[in-house]
Amino acid sequence: MMFHVSLLVPAAAGLYLYLLLVSSVYIASALSMSAIINPPTPVTWSNRLGRTLTPVATGVWAAERPFTWNTIDVGGRSVICRAGDGTLLVHSPVGWNEELGRCLEALGGGVGHVVSPNYEHLKYAAQWAEVYPDAKMWACPGLRERLPDIEWAGELGVDPNPMEFEDAVEYVHFDCEINPFTGRPFFNEVAFFHTKSKTLFMADIFWNYPKGPLPNYCGREGTGMLHECPKMPADYTGDTLPAIEVPLGTKLWKAGMDKVYLPFYKNFMVGREGERRERYERAVAQVLEWEPEVIAPCHGDVIRGKDLCREVLREHFF
Repeated sequence: MMFHVSLLVPAAAGLYLYLLLVSSVYIASALSMSAIINPPTPVTWSNRLGRTLTPVATGVWAAERPFTWNTIDVGGRSVICRAGDGTLLVHSPVGWNEELGRCLEALGGGVGHVVSPNYEHLKYAAQWAEVYPDAKMWACPGLRERLPDIEWAGELGVDPNPMEFEDAVEYVHFDCEINPFTGRPFFNEVAFFHTKSKTLFMADIFWNYPKGPLPNYCGREGTGMLHECPKMPADYTGDTLPAIEVPLGTKLWKAGMDKVYLPFYKNFMVGREGERRERYERAVAQVLEWEPEVIAPCHGDVIRGKDLCREVLREHFF
């Protein structure tokens, strides 16, 4: 049977238009579903994708928010990972809202553990304890005395290692600092490591504030790239994370932390010799022994790549 060419052309054009329409509807539907699963939030230098949750590594996500201290946005990142019992562990929680709650529910497993890793990152601990009454609240050493109204499951580095953390997360207590003005620990931080993804997350003993609009080390060993996560899509197709102008106050804060606070911490709060210095070096040695491939600090951009992570950590701590 023969068909005339003049009949085939309109049919092919019609099929093309139909497929184009179907694909457009599918893409629009996927984008809409993505926005429902992972709702947008304001875009800032500390949340470059403007999403409720940002994928960091396999089994690791971040709730990135502005965090204002004396009118300066120092940025805040809460890291969420899978604990050994299958539930979610929330490190240094940011302010909870319903959008974040729905994202965590979509990840599955429920919130089982909430960690307040040092004396400073505790603003939202009581809120999370109220929202998730069945979750175990974990504190850095000494925090139980400071926040007695919270029912703490234990103090990390003092009480026995939680069984729920085994084969999933490890931690080390930086029991090495004394505030020379008060004679007491300043941060008293516990640093965490997610073993499966080799992700290191720290609150205040390490930071990575950007020098400019792009993340530091952008393009090196995957730094500045987006980690894909089907459960928490981000609808971003760029080669690197978006460039976002950093406020002047944040730039000045970075300079103060890098040039003033860090030398003061190492020289006077820890000291260059003695018992505190030995404890400091043991804690740093443990961090380096983990051989992290991702660093997700509470303040500043994520760093990726085993060699780069080691280089950056050694430069910071020594």
